Amino acid sequence: MKNKTRFFNLLVFIFAALAICFDVSSLPAFQPEPSFNEVFGQAPPRPAADIEALLGRYENINDARDSFIALEDSGVLKILRDGKYYNLSKINGMRYSAGDSLPGGIRSVEFYAPVRSARFHCEVNGTLYKQLVYGSENGGTYKIKPLKPIGELKRAALSAGPPREADATCESELVDLKNLGGNLIFDIRYATENNFMGAKFYDSPGAFLQKPAAYGLLYVARSLERHGLAMIVYDAYRPWYVTKMFYDATPAAQKNFVADPSKGSRHNRGTAVDVGLYDLKTGKLIEMGSGYDEFSERASPKFEGATSNARWHRKLLERYMNKAGFTVYEDEWWHFDYKLGIVKYPLMNETFEKLTAGKIK
Repeated sequence: MKNKTRFFNLLVFIFAALAICFDVSSLPAFQPEPSFNEVFGQAPPRPAADIEALLGRYENINDARDSFIALEDSGVLKILRDGKYYNLSKINGMRYSAGDSLPGGIRSVEFYAPVRSARFHCEVNGTLYKQLVYGSENGGTYKIKPLKPIGELKRAALSAGPPREADATCESELVDLKNLGGNLIFDIRYATENNFMGAKFYDSPGAFLQKPAAYGLLYVARSLERHGLAMIVYDAYRPWYVTKMFYDATPAAQKNFVADPSKGSRHNRGTAVDVGLYDLKTGKLIEMGSGYDEFSERASPKFEGATSNARWHRKLLERYMNKAGFTVYEDEWWHFDYKLGIVKYPLMNETFEKLTAGKIK
């Protein structure tokens, strides 16, 4: 009994000493996470159409290594070249001054409207540059020229199969996103010919995610409502054979936009989703700086040549997707992967029709 008393007294002494040495009153008070508006403010308005048309990358007509980006920040036109920003002051028409008289700096800028093509030109300090265009401007759809005919690609993909894996830790539990709610709307591009290959890959417009990812997406949908926004889903679970068709059809220089079928895509596991935003009041899509599935630098979440309004909406979408356990792919603002830690779902090759009929192997 004496030993127990001594031990108890020793513990009291230790805790008392710690309390004296470690003054908890000096700890910073708990700070709640700032709201999106506190961090980023309100969405800036879209710039005037004549300003928006000037944005993007421009290349020297004689040397593609020499380029700059025309960007906009809350209505102010700027040029980004060699890591330096130049604010442009309008002189008249499409003539601007950058006011930098230092060697290598930008002094005079003049844009020229398209004549025979859809691109603008720009003269900087007397050197002529051309605006890069990709084919998805003004609501168009970006296209590639497939390396092989679609029929040949499909026969080869269907005769193959996903790589065998022994380390999958979870059985598939796909959820139909069309039953999820959250004001989701759907434009499953690969069930139409309105996509980067101009061919139909799905017989029906299905949209499925593994259960944790699906409910993470629902959290994002509910969070976006406070901003008057909702999501449009372009693609989610994708059968492996379609991934193989994409990869085999795409030129080598653009394969960073398609997954390697020898490793599989997170789309094949049901843990990746392609989304955009639309306005709940008007139903109109939010301009995000590039078209969906555009294979260009404009698709990067960090591309600065988009309007400040588009960049704000990209940040908004990415913030809420991050909070729900998703991360954005570095080359595609629309593509989000759900992070599952040590959990790994199998690569799947089932059609949407088999999924809805309950005939999953």
